[in-house]
Amino acid sequence: MKSKEELQENMDYTIKEKRTKKKAPDLDILLQEFEEIEDNSSDTPNEGVDDYILAQMNEYDLNYNLKQLSIIYEYYELGSTNKMKKTDIIQFIIAFENDPENSEHVMKRQELWFYLEELKKDKYMKRFIWMP
Repeated sequence: MKSKEELQENMDYTIKEKRTKKKAPDLDILLQEFEEIEDNSSDTPNEGVDDYILAQMNEYDLNYNLKQLSIIYEYYELGSTNKMKKTDIIQFIIAFENDPENSEHVMKRQELWFYLEELKKDKYMKRFIWMP
């Protein structure tokens, strides 16, 4: 019987890479496509912002009732919501929340609302929460 070393001496192997039939894209074409994408994105600089605002509007419209929106509106000290439509309240809230000067106030409200939700989930504490 041959030793392991003797077997290894007689081994011969070759590594071949499989080539795909697809040809690699030309670098100039890739650069041109990238520049076209970059040019198109500069046409609508606020597109991401607009999408974010629409998402916020949908969030408030679907997940908050008029009473909850009124509480948020009054928390921000924006005035009274008497005779205001739900969409108007949402627009004022979003305008306030997207103003960089109000970021600390907005973060504080969101933190407090989170705590309220947590209290409402607790069996004992939920009876002390009056918020709708």
